[in-house]
Amino acid sequence: MSKQAVLAMLYSRYTAKAYTDKKISQEDVQLMEQIFQMAPSSMNVQPWRLCLVSDPTIKNQLAEASWLSNREKIQACSHMLVFCAAVVDDAFLNKTIEDTLIKKQVSLDMKEGQIERRKESLALLGDTQTWAEKQVYLNFGFFMAALGMLQMDSTALEGIDKKQYDAILQQGDAYYTVLALAVGEASPEDRNNPAWGTPKSAKARFNIDSIVQHYSKDGER
Repeated sequence: MSKQAVLAMLYSRYTAKAYTDKKISQEDVQLMEQIFQMAPSSMNVQPWRLCLVSDPTIKNQLAEASWLSNREKIQACSHMLVFCAAVVDDAFLNKTIEDTLIKKQVSLDMKEGQIERRKESLALLGDTQTWAEKQVYLNFGFFMAALGMLQMDSTALEGIDKKQYDAILQQGDAYYTVLALAVGEASPEDRNNPAWGTPKSAKARFNIDSIVQHYSKDGER
C-alpha cells in the first residue's frame, strides 16, 4: 500500500453521526479483537480490556447511561466497544509479566526481578492509574487509526456515565471504564460524511505550520 493511499484513507475517516442497522461480520469482529491486542503499550504492561457489546438489551442500557446526544448512535450501531483500564496492582503485574516470560520462553525465575523493575518505573511516573488510563487512550488512538484505514465507521464516545457502564458490564474490581466507541455502518444520510462535499461535512483541521514545530539544522524538515 502506498503512502498516498494510507493518507487518502485517513482523510476519508470521519465521526459517524448516524448508523444503519447492518451488523458487523464475525470476521470484522475478530479483526477488531486483533487490532486491540496488537496496540503498543509502555513496558508491555497492557493495562486494559475491551468489552464488545452487540446485545440490544445491553446496548440500550448503555445508551441510557450516556449523554442524550449519543443515545441514538449507541442503539443503532452494530457494536459498542468499551475500553477499560486495569487496576495495576501486584496481582496484575504478576499476571502480565508471567504471561510475557512464558510467551518469550524465558525462565520464570526472572519474574520477581521483572516485577520490581516495573514497580520502580511506575513509581517514577506518578499515579499508576492515571498512567494506565493514558495507556488505554494510546490503544484507542491506534485502534481508531486502524479502523480508518479499513474504512470501518465509528464514533468516539466520552459522554458516558463510567460508573453506570461498570455496573452494567459487571466489571468488578479489576477493571473500569475509560471511554467507548460505537462501530457499524454509517447511514448514507449522515451529513457528517466528507463525501457529501458540503461546508458542514468538510474536515476542519489546523494548518500544519500552526501545530508542527521543527527543530532541525539549516531549516531542513
